[in-house]
Amino acid sequence: MKTMKLLMAFAMLVFGSIGLFVRHISMTSAQISLLRGAVGAVCLFAAAATVGGGVSWSRIRANLKYLLIAGSAMGVNWILFFESFRWTSIATGTICYYLAPAFMLILAPWLLKERLSRVTIVCVGVSLAGLAFIVAGAGGSGKNDLLGIACGVGAAVLYAIAVMGNKVLRDITPYESTAADLCVAAVFLAPYVFAHEGLSFAALDGTGWFCLAMLCLFHTGFAYLLYFAALRALPAQTTAALSYIDPLSAVLMSWLILGERMTPLQIVGGVMILGATFVNEMFSRKANS
Repeated sequence: MKTMKLLMAFAMLVFGSIGLFVRHISMTSAQISLLRGAVGAVCLFAAAATVGGGVSWSRIRANLKYLLIAGSAMGVNWILFFESFRWTSIATGTICYYLAPAFMLILAPWLLKERLSRVTIVCVGVSLAGLAFIVAGAGGSGKNDLLGIACGVGAAVLYAIAVMGNKVLRDITPYESTAADLCVAAVFLAPYVFAHEGLSFAALDGTGWFCLAMLCLFHTGFAYLLYFAALRALPAQTTAALSYIDPLSAVLMSWLILGERMTPLQIVGGVMILGATFVNEMFSRKANS
C-alpha cells in the first residue's frame, strides 16, 4: 500500500510539472497536443496489451460513441490547457483547470441524472466564487492573465465533458479507454493541424526536443501507467487526497523555478477552488462508503 501511495504521489508530481516543459517547446499548442495524443496512445495500447490485461477491440467498438466524445474533448482540452500557460502563470492556469470537478457536478444532473447534495451545491458555489477572485486579481506575471484564465476555464469545461463521456463506458479497462481516448484525440486534431499549421520540428532546439519527448513519453505514457497501477490498488479517498499534489506542486514549481507570482486575490481564489473540491471529494466518499 505504501509503495502504491508513493507511485500515485510521484505521478501527481509529474503531472504538476507539465507546464514547465510545455513552455520550452517551440510548437503550437495544437501540434503539441497532436503529438502527445499519438505517442501517448501507442504507449497506453502497449501497456494495455502487457500489464493491463490485453486489448479487446470488441469492447472498444461497443463504447466507440462515448470514446469519440471523450477523446475529441480531450484533444481540444489540451490545446486550451497549454495555451493557458502561454498567457498566464502556470499556477493560475493549473488552478483554473481544477474547476473541472465543479463543471462535472453542474453537468451531472442533466447528463447522468445524479442528484446534488447541499454540500455539493455549496462547494460548486465556492469554486465559482474562487474563479471570480482569480479573475478580479488578474494582473500577475502573465502576458495576458484574463486570456490565460479563459483558456484554463475552457480546458476545465472540456475535461469535464471528457470525464463524463468516460463515466458511461461499460466493460472496458482503464488502460483501453485511456489509450482509445488518446488515439481519438490525435485523429481528431490531425486534420486541423495538417490543414492549418502543418507539423514542423524546425524550430525545436535541443531543449525543445527533450521537453517534447518528456511530455509525450514521461508525462503521458509513463505517468499514466503509474497512475493506473496505483489507482487499482488504492482506496478512492486516498486517491482523491493525493490528486491535490498535482496543482499544489504546479504552484510551487511555478514560483520557485520560474519566479511567477499570483496576486493575493488569486491566491485566495485558488484556495477556495482547491478547498471546495477537496471537501466535496471527502464528503462524497464518506456518503458512498
